[in-house]
Amino acid sequence: MSSKTDIITEDYKEKYGFSDPVETYAIQGIKGLSERVVQEIVRLHDEPAWMEQVRMKALKHFLSMKPPAWAPDLADIDFQSFYYYARPTSKAAESWDQLPEYIKRTYDKLGITEAEKKFLAGVGAVYESEAVYHSIQGELQKQGVVFTDTVTALKEYPDIMKKYFGTVVPYQDNYIAALQTAVWSAGSFVYVPEGVKVPMILQAYFRINEKRMGQFERTLIVAEPYSEVSYNEGCSAPVYSAQSLHSAIVEIIARKGSLVKYTTLQNWSRDVLNLVTKRAHAHEDATVSWVDFNGGSRLTRKYPSVYLIGPRSKADIISVAYAGPGQVQDTGAKAIHLAKDTTSKIISRSVSKGGGHTAYRGLLHIAKGAKNVKSTVRCVRPDTIVLGDNKPISRYEAGNQAIGLSGAVRVVKTYRNDFDGEMIRVKATGLIPLEVTPEHPMLVSRSQTVYPRVVRNGHRAYTQRIAVGSPSWKPASQLLAKRSSADGDYLLLPRLKGNVDVSQIDITPFAKNMKGVHIMLSKGHSVAFPLNRETAELIGVYVAEGYSSQDKLRFALSSEETGLADFIAEGFGKLGYSVKRYKSRSENGMEVVVFAGVLSRAFASWCGSGAPNKKIPDFIMLHVDQDIVNSFLEGYIRGDGTRTLNSVGTRNVTHIVTTSKLLAMQTQLLGARDGLFFRITNASKPDIIQGRKVRVQDKYDVRCNTDGNVQARIDEKFLYVPIRKVEHLRYKGPVLNLETSDHTYLLSNVVSHNCDALLVDPISTTATYPYMEIQEDDATVTHEASVGKVGEEQLFYLMSRGISEGDALSMVVNGFMEPFAKELPMTYAVEFNRLMSLEMTNAVG
Repeated sequence: MSSKTDIITEDYKEKYGFSDPVETYAIQGIKGLSERVVQEIVRLHDEPAWMEQVRMKALKHFLSMKPPAWAPDLADIDFQSFYYYARPTSKAAESWDQLPEYIKRTYDKLGITEAEKKFLAGVGAVYESEAVYHSIQGELQKQGVVFTDTVTALKEYPDIMKKYFGTVVPYQDNYIAALQTAVWSAGSFVYVPEGVKVPMILQAYFRINEKRMGQFERTLIVAEPYSEVSYNEGCSAPVYSAQSLHSAIVEIIARKGSLVKYTTLQNWSRDVLNLVTKRAHAHEDATVSWVDFNGGSRLTRKYPSVYLIGPRSKADIISVAYAGPGQVQDTGAKAIHLAKDTTSKIISRSVSKGGGHTAYRGLLHIAKGAKNVKSTVRCVRPDTIVLGDNKPISRYEAGNQAIGLSGAVRVVKTYRNDFDGEMIRVKATGLIPLEVTPEHPMLVSRSQTVYPRVVRNGHRAYTQRIAVGSPSWKPASQLLAKRSSADGDYLLLPRLKGNVDVSQIDITPFAKNMKGVHIMLSKGHSVAFPLNRETAELIGVYVAEGYSSQDKLRFALSSEETGLADFIAEGFGKLGYSVKRYKSRSENGMEVVVFAGVLSRAFASWCGSGAPNKKIPDFIMLHVDQDIVNSFLEGYIRGDGTRTLNSVGTRNVTHIVTTSKLLAMQTQLLGARDGLFFRITNASKPDIIQGRKVRVQDKYDVRCNTDGNVQARIDEKFLYVPIRKVEHLRYKGPVLNLETSDHTYLLSNVVSHNCDALLVDPISTTATYPYMEIQEDDATVTHEASVGKVGEEQLFYLMSRGISEGDALSMVVNGFMEPFAKELPMTYAVEFNRLMSLEMTNAVG
């Protein structure tokens, strides 16, 4: 019986892995690179003299150059081993019926005819070196829209070709551009007149059929002022053991106020070398969008670029790559700001699996005089508290500790940017609201309405319930509030597993007097404070009722809390400390004082000074022993909380009031460890002072119903908390972000990340090469690039629900790639998800 992988592999071969016999070609080129080959291409195309001159100059330039040493090595490529030209038919067909049967079969398998049935505006097909079929709807022709191949354009639109060819990517630009200019064949030519908005998508498909074949399409798109056009291309090749070469140049000219969107879905086989130069010039108020996927090829070098040469021009680039076994995907993007008030956004994502290597290579250039340049960054407001070192994100530095999905993590790098735009404010049941930029990714789960079958009175029936879907990363701008039984998103609050295992804590670092001079510990006092259930409960009581003053631990209690006073006295007495009780000035109060100079400084450091600054020590928050965590909570609740009756008379409602926002958040996380949901609400009320409302002190009400009837869903990994409101707020000011060792950190107790590269296994690699050239002071510049890996907790969560490991991996990767997929037209999005599934099972290539 065939395995699932075998079936998928055959499926891939059926659709992409076939090839046609070379003897069916009308013309087979000469192997190798020479003047004779270039002249033969010119003769076959019947090209004008100016184009022949350009080709010969490019060939001479290429032969005088050496391969670049700054990227994946090209020195081992034998450029004399490829065929640089092949023509499958004697001429381009005017209609589908005129094509030879073997080419029609090829494009039938690739779905080209299906694309036409879906009302695509036009289709251009390039097979090896030639355009073999082209169609465009007559209505667009009447508007002056031109969509043909570049060889035809040389004859029918010579003025446009001569005006723009090589102006965006001249042959002197780089090593591969020189080669490509010398031997280019076919490609797409698109011309959109002024003010014309092409309502449908122009599509082209490029295919390499023969091994050792080079394909060199040249695409030129000209969008006149205030026009709009979308162009999609797909690429494929059969599986060979011998290398094939693909080298393309794409030139886009976006004139004033125009919009050009260029989408590529490349799926070359793993014997193809994919060396591409893609570049656009964006004039005043123009927008150029690249959406670019690279997969399959053995080596890819591609960096879509936009030169922002007019004021207020805009570049949006999404670059995605997948590298499997034996593959190198060296991709990225470039934004060249040459005018004022220009903006650019680059999102680069990659996946490495089975030893594959991905690299992000990007350039941000801001020229002198290009004022008010902005780029988008994934960040949060500076006052957002990050758990770990328990301080606002604005005070974090590299080396600090944060809490992430896997527990305690180290901050590797911090990012800061000036922001002027719309922030997203997310309010979820019982969570501290969070404010982030629209691109900031959060870990969420979308609710689903399901109808499970039940048996009632001996009859089958169906009932309705709400289920939560699999966790996935979503940018804040895509979050959906959960309303009643309608679908919506749940934020994921992790049930942290401790990774700290200590039984005693050294307190000698606190053995200093007020002048910083070391002092001796009192006789009978240990240099280590023991950490066990009893001492953890004492720490809990201190966080609730204690403070440090004059080298003493002090606990302010009511006169009725004699049992708690006895517990404090006995606990510290066992540790060798003297304890006394004093009646406070209030008739209903008393104070318990522990004479412990060094320990009082330790407690103040561990647990904070002053009620608004109280916190839970990390050695409690992340301790591996749940009993220690529970003992701390018991002490904290004894001192600062109450247990009350619920509506049916059961004493199971825990109620805490604190003025420390951080302490409320930490309590919520500790409760989640034990499967309890502590809801936080702001209980602050304004006081009236001289007739005016004045908020004196923030108070946070923390409640938990332990009978399981809570407003959060709970499983072994997460608490799922429904989002109740998503607001859009105007914000101008600094925003910040962290990169941590596990690429996640908690915002308002829910999981966020800024991960752009995904490692599926430990033998895969990735790298980042960001280049910045800033020549203008009046610019907002930032860069984020980080690496993530598929965690055991993600796979465990999915596999525990009966999903196979392979399917679980695919789900994680598809969620990671979602920002790319959602930018695709529906037919391309379906194909992209299918290709990624094939890649994840090693079925491609």
